[in-house]
Amino acid sequence: MQADLDRVLFDEATILRRLDELAMQISADYRDRELTVIAILNGSLMFMADLLRRIPLPLRLDFMGVSSYREGTISRELVFTKDLRLDVKGRDVLIVDDILDTGRTLEAV
Repeated sequence: MQADLDRVLFDEATILRRLDELAMQISADYRDRELTVIAILNGSLMFMADLLRRIPLPLRLDFMGVSSYREGTISRELVFTKDLRLDVKGRDVLIVDDILDTGRTLEAV
C-alpha cells in the first residue's frame, strides 16, 4: 500500500499524540457523566477503537451505518444501512465519523 502513496501527511507518532490529546479533552469535558459514543460505520471503526481505549470514562457504544458512496467517489443519496439500538434521547452523545466533506451525512445523522 505504501507504494500507492505520494506522501504521508501525518506519521504514526503524530496521530497517536493527537489521539491522546483528544482523549484527554473528551475525558475532561465529560468527567462525572456517562457518554454515549456513536460510530459511523465503516470508516470510523479503527479510529474510534483507538480513541476509546484512551478514554477512562463509563460509556455506552453504538453504531450507525450510513452510506452515500456506492461505486466510485461521487456522493449520492444517503442510505441508512444500520440504525441505532440505544435510545440516545437526553444523553451526551459523541459522534465519530471518518470523513467530513459535504456535511450531508453528519446533518442527517
